[in-house]
Amino acid sequence: MKWRAIWDKIGQRQVKEVAPAERDCTLCVFTSDVRCILTVQDRTGAELSRLTELSNAPAADPATLVSNAMLKLAAELESRIGNVLIYLDDPELSVVDSRQAKLTHFEGRALAEFGKYQLGGRPTAFASSAYGQTGQTESEKRVVGYLSEDKLSAVLFALGRLAKFATFFGPWSAQHDLARAEEEPVASLTVHGRFSTLTMANEAAGAVAVRHIPIGTASLVEAYGAEYGLSFEEAAKLLKARPRMTLNGKQAHAGTASQAALLPGIDRFASEFAATADYFEYQRLSGRAPRLSLSVIGHEIAGFAEWLHKLLDMEVENAGAAILPDKAGLLNFLEGMRSGLLKLGNQLYDFTGGRFVVSKLNP
Repeated sequence: MKWRAIWDKIGQRQVKEVAPAERDCTLCVFTSDVRCILTVQDRTGAELSRLTELSNAPAADPATLVSNAMLKLAAELESRIGNVLIYLDDPELSVVDSRQAKLTHFEGRALAEFGKYQLGGRPTAFASSAYGQTGQTESEKRVVGYLSEDKLSAVLFALGRLAKFATFFGPWSAQHDLARAEEEPVASLTVHGRFSTLTMANEAAGAVAVRHIPIGTASLVEAYGAEYGLSFEEAAKLLKARPRMTLNGKQAHAGTASQAALLPGIDRFASEFAATADYFEYQRLSGRAPRLSLSVIGHEIAGFAEWLHKLLDMEVENAGAAILPDKAGLLNFLEGMRSGLLKLGNQLYDFTGGRFVVSKLNP
């Protein structure tokens, strides 16, 4: 019933039918559990519009944020969109490299079976891309991704009529690290509402580690609000305004009420990073990143980067609210979705040749 209501909302918009040649714009969709960003670019790459849908709650459904953002898109721009790129961060999205997965064959059936194992037996869409330098006697090094069919189809459905113009659907925050052709390992932490995505990558070794940590900005806001008897909205405003605690170094202790509220959460971020960095260096033998890139997509927390810097005793680069790729990246789940999964009205679609086409499964 929820998706029927969303479809009815989108269907109320009167968008004129235009010839394919007139659809000269690209829509980029970036969504997680707190924020959805839409950008529209013309064929030269110039940005024509940017819209943001931000949840006031601790977290929201990514597809719901997309549908709400789409209602803000100007009809005249919507009628010009002929290409849609979708980037998602979600705990149900899994990314591994072929060495970690012990995969040597990458045909669809093998990837689909491994994907069911990764996501507890649920139907999945999969993607695979070459990643890393492969020696003459080695199996090809690749990175493999999985996403539940339910999550993929919900986001596509939220796009309404524009879903059939989608050409890419892949992970959001991991794209930046996978695309960085650097000799040394790289690491990033992207903080959402109810979860965070920690990515470590070494392109030379073909090694990737992506973890979803079950803590985000909402956890910090709620802890601060509980300590001072504030509503979620009140606590979020105060944490955005200025840093609410000071740390003197790596061995920090809770000496104030603000530290008692915030330090356990910040310390968990630091501990999760340290454990993953040890795993990547000593078990995967893939080196250690000299710095951490931090991106906060969830609720803004003033002082976050500095707190992590103090606890980790390493350089922390503040990448801002979001890193937005401007072109299709690695791991396109549309290439590994089953036939007929996209349905608009009574019409089924298949993804083939880099585009959605009318499915042969149509009655």
